[in-house]
Amino acid sequence: MEDNDNPTWTREQIARGRALASEKRRGRPVLDFPKQTVTIRLDHDIVDWLRQQGPGYQTRVNEILHAYMVEHR
Repeated sequence: MEDNDNPTWTREQIARGRALASEKRRGRPVLDFPKQTVTIRLDHDIVDWLRQQGPGYQTRVNEILHAYMVEHR
């Protein structure tokens, strides 16, 4: 009996699914310039302001510092 909510997969569909699964990488993407983990102490008002901007505040810290570095080279 065929289940319309869960149809039987063909061999071709299974093979295609396996091929796609093997192409995907797990974990963080490999970067051209790997990031380094550091500990930094910031004033609480700076951290509060960055977090109020939404998720990704550590990325924003990196972007702000990078822009400053480029401007002052």
